[in-house]
Amino acid sequence: MSLNKTLLSLGVTAACTGWQSPVVAQDDAYILEEIIVTAQKREQSLNEVAGSLQAFVGDDLERNGIASIDDLVNQIPSASFVNAPAAGWQTLQIRGVSSGTTGEATTGYYVDELAFGVPNLQLAPPVRFFDLARIEVLRGPQGTLYGQGSMGGTVKIITADANPEGFEFKMQGGVSGGSGAGLNHYSDFAVNIPLIDDTLAVRITGGYESVVGYGESADFPGEDDLGDSESSNLRIKVNYLPVDNLSIASTLWHLESNTDFGSFVSAEQATYAALDETTAASLSPFAAVADLPYVLDPVTFAVVGENPDPLAGGTYYQDAYASYLQDRRSSVNELDSRMDMLSVLAEWDLGFATMVSGTSYMEHELPFNLSYGGGLVDTPSLYNTESWSQELRLVSNGDGAVNWVVGAFVNDAQIETDTVTTLPDFGPVYGPLFGFQGNTRTKGLIDTRSWSVFGEVSALFMDGKLEPSFGLRYYEDDREFTDLITGNLGLGKSDSVNPKLGLKWNLAEEGMLYLSAAKGFRSGSVQGQDQVDAAAAMGVSTDTLLDEDSLWSYELGTKWSLGNGTLMLDAAIYHTRWDGVQLQFGTATGVANANAGDAEITGLDLGFIYATPVKGLTLQLSGNINRSEWINVDPVMAAILPGLGKGQTLANAPRRSATLAADYRSTLESLGWADVDGFARFSLSHQRPQTEVTTGDATHELNDLSLRLGVHANQWEFTLFGENLLDQDTPIALTNYTESPQQRLYPRKVGVSVKYQY
Repeated sequence: MSLNKTLLSLGVTAACTGWQSPVVAQDDAYILEEIIVTAQKREQSLNEVAGSLQAFVGDDLERNGIASIDDLVNQIPSASFVNAPAAGWQTLQIRGVSSGTTGEATTGYYVDELAFGVPNLQLAPPVRFFDLARIEVLRGPQGTLYGQGSMGGTVKIITADANPEGFEFKMQGGVSGGSGAGLNHYSDFAVNIPLIDDTLAVRITGGYESVVGYGESADFPGEDDLGDSESSNLRIKVNYLPVDNLSIASTLWHLESNTDFGSFVSAEQATYAALDETTAASLSPFAAVADLPYVLDPVTFAVVGENPDPLAGGTYYQDAYASYLQDRRSSVNELDSRMDMLSVLAEWDLGFATMVSGTSYMEHELPFNLSYGGGLVDTPSLYNTESWSQELRLVSNGDGAVNWVVGAFVNDAQIETDTVTTLPDFGPVYGPLFGFQGNTRTKGLIDTRSWSVFGEVSALFMDGKLEPSFGLRYYEDDREFTDLITGNLGLGKSDSVNPKLGLKWNLAEEGMLYLSAAKGFRSGSVQGQDQVDAAAAMGVSTDTLLDEDSLWSYELGTKWSLGNGTLMLDAAIYHTRWDGVQLQFGTATGVANANAGDAEITGLDLGFIYATPVKGLTLQLSGNINRSEWINVDPVMAAILPGLGKGQTLANAPRRSATLAADYRSTLESLGWADVDGFARFSLSHQRPQTEVTTGDATHELNDLSLRLGVHANQWEFTLFGENLLDQDTPIALTNYTESPQQRLYPRKVGVSVKYQY
């Protein structure tokens, strides 16, 4: 890897196989542009990487309206949402490796050098995809180079660098309306300011989006626009090149989103009990009746004995219920997210190798409130996370026969959870009988301190035709989990040796064949004693700290560039054995986790991009066939969970998915506009149903049709767009932690956008 002052000014003009791929003019035709990625911790052409990989370029993300993880998921074969009720609350699975929303993630995420992860939660980063260099999606386990959690794959989000060679500015904005919903709007900007020629620059990026809700609830009769959301972000990136062989990039990013109700509201006629005061108040007469047999002390309100005159009872239950109703009135249902990220990346070219240091720090906050019990119970909660990580690696330079990378990684993270469950107080007599004894509070702290060392080496043989590789990572994680109410302390430790074996056969200049075997792993999830007790009430034996789970995945793939660079094809067959699967399931009071059994997953990924003979027309197809099933299950859990059983499909793992797209770009010279380019994009994403484990229910088939039409003239770009044009309103994801778990696409949306770039 060569570092010099020109590196900072080079934009990544990369594309991807599998999806977003700009074309470049060559004579009277177009060919597909080369892609540079860093998936293997070094700069490489994507076609040289022996693995299933996609890359999405920043400019194409903006042009095609891919603004968040919600928009990206349909572009990834074998990926789907386990949960996506609001920004900052999405859980993504790849290749059927899915186990719910709690516990350590099964998909890994990186934002620049920030190894993003909220301990014990499977959340994707809530970043907005504006002013990015690219996004890389690695499918299959990436435990050797990317560590814990990358069992199904890894998503890398890489921000645009600041450019010290010139001032840059761009902005975009748009408005849209949904079928049965109001007017949405968004705006984004980025400004690049050189501070010292060829040496120092700062890039400032920000944006705001407001989305009108579309939901309904019995709590708010006559209203059909519940579920409003707002999100904003501000990013500052500084790039510094003090000497020719040293570069330093520092990024600070603040993001926040606020969503009322989330997408649970009115999903296929299922209402969400957001503030069901009517339901709660309907029990008030029972409080008065319950008071009749008792006499209460007027000061302490304690029961002092039975009243011989049943008509002269006290007000113990009525007062307690009045307090409970006040809690319900002041309750505001929300799914919010706030995050601050700081990362520093330093690259020092030593000649024979490049030393890379990545330091990151994150503060993450989740304030939320969910309702249960038909509106009788809600759970105002606050989850606070603080995380620090450091990676130091040495990457070989040059194009020699042997390439290698070695490194070490440390992480120190903690999450504090504080939840109040609002419950009516049925008093000392009825309370224990019915389980209602007033509000309860749970408060816990999880500390996780992990470290790992890793390395990977590859060598060329037979005049570069054959390239075997070997990688290894040793990982260790020490955990403390403390009940801050009782003071009880628990300890846990996980360690794992994680190899990866690969063999690449360069069949010709245009194509290759590769084989790989890789291990993925994650630490055991942590849960409260109340969750353990709730599982025990169902007959399921589990613990506050689950056993770790791991998998081995075997892959045979091929990549080809054909037709003088006009056709790119990649395909991969994979088989995965997953042992000790940590599974989330619903209980009477929420969710719990247990090691449910073992599973096998077999599938096929297929993608091609074709720059057709029709000048400016590019066709793209990405698809997956996935068969995932349980081969061993806990018999007690199988007896009570309809979605769990030997031979049954894993939850949230659709059997088929595919996306077809057509892009057309051309000058409008025939219309007399020689300096104006026109473009159009059509895409259709299809996904087979996926199941939910607690009920065994399945989503409906997903068919998401989008269309974009636009023109580009000088620095301006105008686009007319439509999303979910089939207006599909059936469930696309099911979760088991609320009573109305169905989630759906936003109603048919039509809008316009404008972009200016200087």
